[in-house]
Amino acid sequence: MIRTNLALRDFEFTANYPKRLHLQILYKNADDNGFPTREEGEYVYSIEDVVVEIIEQHGDMLAGVVKCDERAHIFAYVKNELGYYDEISEMMSENFPDYAYTLAVFEDKDWGMYFHALYPDRYEYQSIMNMRLIENIKSNGHSMVPRVLEHCLCFKTEEHGEAFLTKVMEEGFTKLSSENLSNNEAIDKKHPYELVIGREDDFENIDETVWYLMDLAEEFDGEYSGWDAIL
Repeated sequence: MIRTNLALRDFEFTANYPKRLHLQILYKNADDNGFPTREEGEYVYSIEDVVVEIIEQHGDMLAGVVKCDERAHIFAYVKNELGYYDEISEMMSENFPDYAYTLAVFEDKDWGMYFHALYPDRYEYQSIMNMRLIENIKSNGHSMVPRVLEHCLCFKTEEHGEAFLTKVMEEGFTKLSSENLSNNEAIDKKHPYELVIGREDDFENIDETVWYLMDLAEEFDGEYSGWDAIL
């Protein structure tokens, strides 16, 4: 399981945090797949919380947490390692003495671990966004019955967008709106033609639907922007 700080994707000051901190905490009761039991998982969350506090006190950046191989791996990008070894050693010995751990700090000026291992690929990222939107819809009291889902896409030209539309109409999508936004300074000038399409779909199939539209849009020099539900 990987939990990534997605907000760091567009972080402009990576050069100020050239070192990667890697803390490994060994589980005591891992299952056959290398994951902790529910009880131990909740307990290890408390260790993570304290580690995050230490990272934040240093003004550094939590990059993500990976749980596998009978360990919790906590990654952060830091200005330097000063104080970390002593503070984490003291914290573990005083509060979690039964847990074995290792701590290391590496040079990683290009943030290779974050961008090539922790950060999700575009399909995984979109799946995360899909899940967040579905949770938001649920939290507002709406049922998960099939609904018309609106998908927004942007293309370099109207011709590209209309060619894309012809293709997706074969899959049951309909055109809801379109607009040329080339005179709007706030939008991406590379893809000024905005197209909104819709189709009634089941929420449980949203990943497959979105991935299909993402790939097809690329074939027509377009980009997938996102979706919403007609509630």
